[in-house]
Amino acid sequence: MARLSQLHTKGIIDLKDIPECRILDWKKDQLVIGSAVTLAQLEAVQFFPLLSRVCNRIADHTSRCKITLGGNICGKIIYRETVLPLLVANAEFHIATESGVKQVSIHDVFEKELRLLPHEILLQITVDKQITTMPYRSEKRTKIDRIGYPTVSLAAIHNQGEIQVAFSGICTFPFRSKEVERALNDQTLSLEDRVRSAIHKFPEAIMADHHASASFREFIVHNLILDTIESFERA
Repeated sequence: MARLSQLHTKGIIDLKDIPECRILDWKKDQLVIGSAVTLAQLEAVQFFPLLSRVCNRIADHTSRCKITLGGNICGKIIYRETVLPLLVANAEFHIATESGVKQVSIHDVFEKELRLLPHEILLQITVDKQITTMPYRSEKRTKIDRIGYPTVSLAAIHNQGEIQVAFSGICTFPFRSKEVERALNDQTLSLEDRVRSAIHKFPEAIMADHHASASFREFIVHNLILDTIESFERA
């Protein structure tokens, strides 16, 4: 955005050399990911396969070597696809503040976008090891190529018989919705009715833009959700 003169600042501080922002390792039963770890690094290590899979479909390899996890989460582009696995994993964010480092649930600080105060910095993300081993599904559809902005992007895990799922490209922000998940996991309904009910509970109207119409997006997400549920229930 700065290259396009859409972002203006009086000064820039490069955070990528802060040691806490560069860590990518296990600490006991937690995966610790620094905010300056690149998408290419996350793709390569496979510590969290769902996150690795999502990273693999963002931009080209050269760009993934430059784009950081924190940059994608905090960026102004509406898709922010790396947040999807973190939403379904109930990740914890470690945020540097004026008074020290605080640890908060992603659900407390990410609503449509990451809500940091002006003096705060995203340092690290932690994920429970158990979550990283669960069955998962990542699907992305684009207008033309396998790499590009999504018409629909979906990330899901199967956790103790229930689906946890997050979406990007459907609305003007990435989201995970308890109401959507409740509908998808309602075993009193047929599979088709579960999917239709879930789509009706999306947090805003399905987006339409030059990538796809709203009706086409609804068609795609309907089928992707069906495929995801069926793949989990067959396993």
